[in-house]
Amino acid sequence: MLFRSQAPIVPGSPPGQVERLWAFLDPARWPLPPASLPAGTALVGGAVRDGLLGRQAERVDLDLVVPGDAITLSRELAQRHGGSAVVLDRERSIARLVLRGWTVDLARRMGADLESDLGRRDYSVNAMALTLAEPRQLVDPHDGLADLRSGLLRALSEANLLEDPLRLLRGVRLASELDFAIEPRTWSWIRAHHGLLESVAGERVLAELERLAATAQGELGLARAVAAGLLPTQADGFSAAALERCS
Repeated sequence: MLFRSQAPIVPGSPPGQVERLWAFLDPARWPLPPASLPAGTALVGGAVRDGLLGRQAERVDLDLVVPGDAITLSRELAQRHGGSAVVLDRERSIARLVLRGWTVDLARRMGADLESDLGRRDYSVNAMALTLAEPRQLVDPHDGLADLRSGLLRALSEANLLEDPLRLLRGVRLASELDFAIEPRTWSWIRAHHGLLESVAGERVLAELERLAATAQGELGLARAVAAGLLPTQADGFSAAALERCS
């Protein structure tokens, strides 16, 4: 994914921060107007993180949390705006809306409120949300903004990492992609549970490795993954150069 950059929003003072983030995300370019989404919808994850860092892909990564049934909503939006809806996880009510060349992921909010949902995420810098309705708010219950300022990747909890072991490798990839340090306790969890990555579907692991290898610090990131035990050593037949060529 190619990014363009501007001066980051985070180092500045809080006043006007939400307005600058909203302007940077440029909702006028989105494939559907924010007003078409139900009250209580929030933009979460990478788009918020990258927007605060002044990093923006050609198309914003629209990952939305909604208060009700995301599958029903995605079908309604597809019908209304001329797109198509794909069910990603029926049990957890997660769907993807494909519209005008964009993909919009919608997920039913987990827990009683947005803060509860964010508490289930992997790293603090991914556990921030921007509410779409006026007055817009940056919701940051786990100090992700402070970690962005410090250039630190910190897991919310050990249990959150273990909920999906791919998050162990994702942490190494994010640290490489953002040029962040991995918080010592987080690093100890990644190293302690590296063997669980074997339980993850191979295609998911490969996709994460390809993204890691494609970062500006891909070689260092792959070496860090080896150091954590997430990848075999070269003596075991692993070649970082070969992986970089396939990315």
